[in-house]
Amino acid sequence: MIQLFLAPVSSTQLYKNYQKTVENGFNFQSFFSLKPTITYQKKTFDKRSIIRLWGIKDLKISQYKQCNIDDYIFFYHKGNIISSARILSLDKNRELSILLWGKDFDRLKNRNEYWDNIIFLHSFLKVSLNFSILIKYANYDAKASVRGFNKYRMDGLNKILKDYGTIDKFLKSN
Repeated sequence: MIQLFLAPVSSTQLYKNYQKTVENGFNFQSFFSLKPTITYQKKTFDKRSIIRLWGIKDLKISQYKQCNIDDYIFFYHKGNIISSARILSLDKNRELSILLWGKDFDRLKNRNEYWDNIIFLHSFLKVSLNFSILIKYANYDAKASVRGFNKYRMDGLNKILKDYGTIDKFLKSN
């Protein structure tokens, strides 16, 4: 069964990361000119398409491990879903993570953290969807927001699918 994940991009750093690697992405040649991409099978990617990817910290590894090919990710920015994409593939790549997004120093843990749980994306779509609609479907608290990479409640997703048939139809109608 298809799943839906929510990824926050409201902080300044996350939004910059999102713009660079999800919204804008990379053309085939520029992506494969990056040294840490040498292990990837070029045949996995369409030479004409934009390569888009997102990274998840180990803090959310349990959520990341629940991701499957073709699941959806909705990107959340300041009260709105600003885009959606589907999962093409998953990989662990610290070297690529550092190159794309740098390191994030956690002062409480006194160590660097990395967005090295990589999600390659396809079917990127810019949208403008007020998060309150998703709150309603999943019966979240009215003041809910997305604070970390999380799976959307299945009962909420099932209600959306019952009303619209597919996530794509849901996005196009809102």
